Amino acid sequence: MTETIDATIIDEVKAEAENLDVGELPVTDDERLLYQYLRRRGQIQSEIERVSENAKAMIAALASKLNGLDFVYKAKAAAVAAALLENKKAKSVRTPFGVAGFRKSNMSIELIDEDRLIAEADSNIDLIELVRVRKEVNLAAVAEFFKRTGEVPPGCGVIPERETFFVK
Repeated sequence: MTETIDATIIDEVKAEAENLDVGELPVTDDERLLYQYLRRRGQIQSEIERVSENAKAMIAALASKLNGLDFVYKAKAAAVAAALLENKKAKSVRTPFGVAGFRKSNMSIELIDEDRLIAEADSNIDLIELVRVRKEVNLAAVAEFFKRTGEVPPGCGVIPERETFFVK
């Protein structure tokens, strides 16, 4: 795989590496090049890790704000959108700041009591495939079992078909 790198980036990284002081350890120019490369690479890797950690913290803070905003306003926004859409065929409202509306969510199954399903699966051959060997419920298998049989496994409940509010 050949990667194309912008010439300005190449010039920049070469200048950064070649200007690094690597002390008196390297004996030859080739060794000096190796030391400079490794030192600069380590610096950049450390910076990537630092920026990544900072970005994770910033994203977590923003996600917390988003959750708080939804907690305060989402229900009211859904009511306003529903009122605006009343007697209209449209399922969403477009605004200069985004789209809000309703979409149908298919009926699905929810795991309510994992321990109960595991216990039942131990003695019921039809349910055994719903539990992984390490005694953890396989949610995909539970959903497939429900779709295939229409039966609600012990420890599970049905979430009825509904319209859910969304924001883009």
